[in-house]
Amino acid sequence: ELVENANSIILRMDAEGSVTFFNEFAQRFFGYTQEEILGKSVVGTIIPATDSSGQDLTGIIEDIIRSSDGLVVNENENVRRDGERVWVTWTNKTFLDDEGRISEILCIGTDISERKQAEEALSDANVQLEEATERANQMTIVAEAASRAKSDFLANMSHEIRTPMNGIIGMTELALGTELTPVQREYLAAVSSSAEALLGLLNDILDFSKIEAGQLDIEEVPFDLRPTIEQVADVTAHRAADKGLELMFHLHPDVPEDLVGDPLRLRQVLVNLIGNAVKFTEQGEVVVEVRRATAPAQTSEVSKTSEVSQEQLELLCSVSDTGIGIPPEKMDLIFDPFRQADGSTSRRYGGTGLGLAISRQLVELMGGHIWAESEVGKGSTFFFTVTARRQAARAETAPRAVAGIDGRRVLVIDDNAINRRILCDMLHSFGCRSRQAGDGDQGLHMLQEAASASKPFDLVLLDMHMPGMDGFQVLEQIRNTPQISQSVVIVLTSVDSLPAVDRRQDLEWAAYLTKPVKQSSLLDAMLEALGEAEGETEAATDVAIPTTPLRILVAEDNEINRRLATILLEREGHHIVTAETGQAALDALEKITDQGPEDQFDLIFMDVQMPQMDGLQATAAIRADQRWKHLPIIAMTAHAMKGDRESFLEAGMDDYVSKPLRSQDVLA
Repeated sequence: ELVENANSIILRMDAEGSVTFFNEFAQRFFGYTQEEILGKSVVGTIIPATDSSGQDLTGIIEDIIRSSDGLVVNENENVRRDGERVWVTWTNKTFLDDEGRISEILCIGTDISERKQAEEALSDANVQLEEATERANQMTIVAEAASRAKSDFLANMSHEIRTPMNGIIGMTELALGTELTPVQREYLAAVSSSAEALLGLLNDILDFSKIEAGQLDIEEVPFDLRPTIEQVADVTAHRAADKGLELMFHLHPDVPEDLVGDPLRLRQVLVNLIGNAVKFTEQGEVVVEVRRATAPAQTSEVSKTSEVSQEQLELLCSVSDTGIGIPPEKMDLIFDPFRQADGSTSRRYGGTGLGLAISRQLVELMGGHIWAESEVGKGSTFFFTVTARRQAARAETAPRAVAGIDGRRVLVIDDNAINRRILCDMLHSFGCRSRQAGDGDQGLHMLQEAASASKPFDLVLLDMHMPGMDGFQVLEQIRNTPQISQSVVIVLTSVDSLPAVDRRQDLEWAAYLTKPVKQSSLLDAMLEALGEAEGETEAATDVAIPTTPLRILVAEDNEINRRLATILLEREGHHIVTAETGQAALDALEKITDQGPEDQFDLIFMDVQMPQMDGLQATAAIRADQRWKHLPIIAMTAHAMKGDRESFLEAGMDDYVSKPLRSQDVLA
């Protein structure tokens, strides 16, 4: 529908130049119906053999096919069915089949006849200076209009795509919450995963467009670095586990955690780089490290107050993998939009080719730069820097000792040296004393040696996936060796191996942690395993959801989205009335005005884009009426451009929730 209703000429043709698709705008512009032109060559119909200047146009299809990168932009003279000649700018993209042959060519055209006429007029020596100045002014106006049109197009595209995506994602989420057969659940999970991937592509394109247009701002807000990094681990762990990769995060001990910056964009860059690393790595590991780009300055006792609060520091982040690597001659291309190091990988691995381009621009907006080092067949490391500030009145602090585990002796048994180093850094920050073993045999020997010396380890951190003797075998040996059989063991495993661990509760492990291990999770597990958890941790609190049923008016023109919002809210016990337009919402308000208090609406969910009267107009009408001046209104919007939130609040709305709708966002 978007293609058919676009205000651009859009056609497809095969490698011989025969038309296979001709949208409605093209039909109106050239005067041919789709039936009349399908199967005919563009040369001889809409493209004449020669233009008015005598230039030969018969080889234009071959010129497109010979393009090295498959993308050609050209201007040429075209002819309508009635014989009128018009100038069109064409953007032509070739597509290849699995054997590398041209399968089709997509062409998007814009009428530039008026511009060409203006150019001809400007080239005329008799044109007066005043006319030239006027035309230049007109061109400026056209350029500004084009810029506005681009922004409008992006906003409309976002809305038009997010609206059906809302139905797909929301209804799939609801279906997954019902009783399903295993096969049905598998199919719906695939639908949900594909929809999220499609939404990710849309967000990439919109992010890139907003950055290019200078409409994306970097925030300066206080945040804690470690939870920010650990949230990235939560998002990326499953993809790594699905491919059997070891994913590790190391926040170096000298990095302050109390910062001021943009945690959302920092997470976005890390997720992009980790996603690429996992995508192009078949075996081995992905290691994420965050350190200071420069060593912290030595500060005196006097300066550890207000001066420290303004400290500027530069973080150096790196994402290393053991994947396919990048050829040296391709290194300069990978940060360009829509480009990958190897064009064939785009078919094998997928993706828009925007992730690194967006990451580069975000890093530069955060005051840093990004680069990569790689060796083909051995892997790659992407580095980037960002600048941040310390939070007010927060100084450098030494590693804190934790009551109950301070001074405890801990043995780390893991075959991965980087993982052992990360875990030992965490233990050191708790005040623990740690030792390392690189395999099960060494770990068992160290346990027995410590017990014989009457200095047993208080706790063992045991990796379950090791070559030779795996974690289960090591734990069996521990339980069958009287001298060390009572050792307290926390097992470390990947998310996809949890069922196997859970089935071996006979081995009496005290707790298990999934990799990559988060510092907060390790601390909680140690406190619990060593019997010191009581009173040390605070229970997490959920968002408070009102339990009193509300009467809610949902104004939404899309039937599927109305049903989705209704189901989400009725499931929580609320009473829902729906309206298809802004005017229908006003009518519903008028209808219940003379009824009792129990029949009045408590809240309105208002879609922004609706026919006849949109959500902004309806909100303005509601706020102009004293009866409903303070009635809460929440916008439901698929818009994603800068300034949208402000415009909703200025229109009198109290809050907004973006599409696709997520049940937790709606309820919160």
